[in-house]
Amino acid sequence: VEVMRASDGSARRSLYAADTCCEPIIWAAGNRIAFISNFDLVTVGATGGRPTTRYAGGDAQWFILSPNGEMAALDVGYPVSSIAYVSIRGGQARVIPRPKGVDDSVDGFSPDGTQVVFTRGPLAKGKPMIMVENVHLGGAPVPLARSGLVGASAVPRNAVWPQWSPDGKWIAFIAAGSPTTKPKLELVSTSGGAPTVLATNLEGSSSFSWSPTSSRIAFTSPFPSGQLVTVDLHGKQTVVSRPVKWVSNNSWDRPQWSPDGTKLVFMAQDGGIRIVGA
Repeated sequence: VEVMRASDGSARRSLYAADTCCEPIIWAAGNRIAFISNFDLVTVGATGGRPTTRYAGGDAQWFILSPNGEMAALDVGYPVSSIAYVSIRGGQARVIPRPKGVDDSVDGFSPDGTQVVFTRGPLAKGKPMIMVENVHLGGAPVPLARSGLVGASAVPRNAVWPQWSPDGKWIAFIAAGSPTTKPKLELVSTSGGAPTVLATNLEGSSSFSWSPTSSRIAFTSPFPSGQLVTVDLHGKQTVVSRPVKWVSNNSWDRPQWSPDGTKLVFMAQDGGIRIVGA
């Protein structure tokens, strides 16, 4: 894990030698950097110092941060996963109780970072359900419809992987496909109304992420083109990278935006980490 000046790449400095690679490396609250090392969640200060393990279960697969960078939510366990969450600044990590016969996977956070949204899917027959956990109150998670989360009633039943925009006005989600159709990236207002289709013919593993300004969404186009694309709230798409070969499944992780929303960073086989204008 290394840092350098964004302006010219100078002052390059190593902070930590991680035991695994290619998972998200994300700037968190308190000028710390969060990443997975040996299947634990670790943070280290941007200026160096002693690294701190925030989740030590030894089975963390992937994680995201809340909009303010204060809270991490992780997929933990293998081959069946649960959801864990922990404060970046310290405290006890909590694993959300999971009934037998289901698999949990992180979707996102509420705009204020107080609630983590995840999908609970059956291992056998049945339909997945979107669930919500209050990260401050704990307790048992509740279905999205009973959570009180803004826009909960606007999310269609066929929605998967919903993500709330940073300003809390929109929800982006994947509309599940059928035997004859492929998934679509759709958008709905948290105040209700009909969803808008932003992109069609996606693969099941396509990932997406909101810009910090809530004005655009970045997503990975289907194989074999492998392009990185942004789309505005009206469906106007812009291709921001030429076709690339993504590096393993980890390259389907959500594209990371620069703080001002003008750049995107992702990993590909033809040149390692790449930065493109959004």
